[in-house]
Amino acid sequence: YGPTNLPAEMPVHASQLYAKTISSMIQEFLEEGSFAPDFGDQIFDEACLTHDGEVRNDRVRNLLGLETMPPEETETSEPTE
Repeated sequence: YGPTNLPAEMPVHASQLYAKTISSMIQEFLEEGSFAPDFGDQIFDEACLTHDGEVRNDRVRNLLGLETMPPEETETSEPTE
């Protein structure tokens, strides 16, 4: 009548779900076989802890006693008159 030790079954499913989530995130940013992360994507930006030798995540930077990263400059077009 079903599993007799339900708590023992949960970690397996949690691990499978986590693996599927990570796999889907990586596949989302694959371009022509290369990993091309889009830091403009809020979900990816918040999930990425480090990149190119820098700690990117502000919560992790705070825990490590580092200053908050300045916001990245975005290209803006000049207003037309």
